[in-house]
Amino acid sequence: MRGQAWEQSELPLRARGRTLVNLGNTAPLAAGRHQLVVIHDAGAFDTPESYSTAFRAWYRALHLALPRVGARIVTVSEFSRGRIADHLKLDPARIGVMPEGAEHILRAPAEAGVLARHGLVPGRYALVVGNPAAHKNLAALAECAGLLGRHGCLLAVAGAADPAVFRQGSEAAGEAVRALGRVSDAELRALYEIGDLPAVPLPLRGLRPAAAGGHGVRLPGDRRRRRRGARGLRRGGALVRQ
Repeated sequence: MRGQAWEQSELPLRARGRTLVNLGNTAPLAAGRHQLVVIHDAGAFDTPESYSTAFRAWYRALHLALPRVGARIVTVSEFSRGRIADHLKLDPARIGVMPEGAEHILRAPAEAGVLARHGLVPGRYALVVGNPAAHKNLAALAECAGLLGRHGCLLAVAGAADPAVFRQGSEAAGEAVRALGRVSDAELRALYEIGDLPAVPLPLRGLRPAAAGGHGVRLPGDRRRRRRGARGLRRGGALVRQ
């Protein structure tokens, strides 16, 4: 037995008498109020087209049931708290907010070879981190890719989708796009540290990318970025507004 079947049947028996902490959106109903579960977003409700029918149905049913059996719900941003509270018909005060961190990425030395493998030049690419699932809306970055290409820059897209979970969305396409696929922590650290253009966040969870901010990457909305305004690419930066 493994996966969700193991989590729902065997895990609560092994955790009996202790408080169970679940960090990945799901939790055993049988553990009731003796647990905490982190639900990262309301994607199964807000963007149903991104998920398989079975996955969507399971997440919706489970997320609706968990607070009813007394599980403590935590999420990663005020935005997600509002969306989850709305769909689960909860008082937002019942949902805690615990921002995500990125310190783990510092355990791995930066693997700079990832740039050469994908034809990226330091300071000449903008980085997008997110899988190609429909709710990431990567197709909306086509205009950005064209703008970067006209200035001799590239749009690097890091991430991979599990087809068993996500319905494949449209990927940003064009000569100025480099699809990197799944990258390791060491490679991601290098992409953040070496690249001089800001990351382009596509938040469903109301987040600024913590890993990027932790590595000195200038993000859309930063005060110094706003001062540079439309000069952006001429000065080595790019600003994309959703």
